[in-house]
Amino acid sequence: MDPTDGDAALSRDFAQSIARRKMTCEIAYYQDGKLPEFLQAMMECSAIVSSRLHGAVVAMLCGVPAFQVEYETKGRELARRCQLSGDFLSTATDLRSDDVARFIQLARAGLLREPLSSDRALLAECGVFVTGQLNELADEIRNAGQLGQGR
Repeated sequence: MDPTDGDAALSRDFAQSIARRKMTCEIAYYQDGKLPEFLQAMMECSAIVSSRLHGAVVAMLCGVPAFQVEYETKGRELARRCQLSGDFLSTATDLRSDDVARFIQLARAGLLREPLSSDRALLAECGVFVTGQLNELADEIRNAGQLGQGR
């Protein structure tokens, strides 16, 4: 892990803030080639806070409530397009430790299961749609390439 990585610094600051609230927090980093281990670690969590869109999406698909700290509008755009709640989404500049602590408390109390289930189903549906669109695009590109070769 790169010690100058902004995500790592944000994670450490966040963990310290949560620890001051007498709450436990563990930082998990993805390591190349160790996806099954990373997914297993995610599924053992009661909640995930991620500064990466993919981390939040994977957590939700694994059935774990996710709070996304966004530095670009991708998270809000995904929430809008897939009709997700977007309740636990914040920009890094607007991030408040009170909001994250509340999210963690709700997740640990099991109060986010129903909204998570709904968001998870919407994400899966959106994923099927996107996969179909990408397959159609790939077919069009292949066909256009074949047409171009026949000239």
